[in-house]
Amino acid sequence: MGRPVPARRRDMARRPGTARRWDTARRRDTGRWPTARRRANGHPPRGVTAKSPGVAVLLTFLWLGAGHLYANRTGIGVCLLLFEFFVLVPLLFVFGVGILLWLVTAPIAMITAASAARNFNARNGIVVR
Repeated sequence: MGRPVPARRRDMARRPGTARRWDTARRRDTGRWPTARRRANGHPPRGVTAKSPGVAVLLTFLWLGAGHLYANRTGIGVCLLLFEFFVLVPLLFVFGVGILLWLVTAPIAMITAASAARNFNARNGIVVR
């Protein structure tokens, strides 16, 4: 029939509706989610610097999606950039309503960029004062 599967691998086997990630297995083992990636000495990983929510908001104000790219949210950052270039800019020049749409979209994008920067810091165990 085959050799028996070790208990840990059997627990990590994909069940309907469950993710197959190390987080899931670790949560099952410890009973809680890992809160931050840290090296053995307790410091954040090398090369990871704090992301300022203020800089994320400023970048988003200047260029929709740039704040998300700064906060390592590449997917939504690229989507916002494409939205700006292919929807907002043409509507601004053709119909003049692009500015109204920007006035609705920009504050939402600024808020989500600031929270993305805060979440990045929390995920990497960086305390910003």
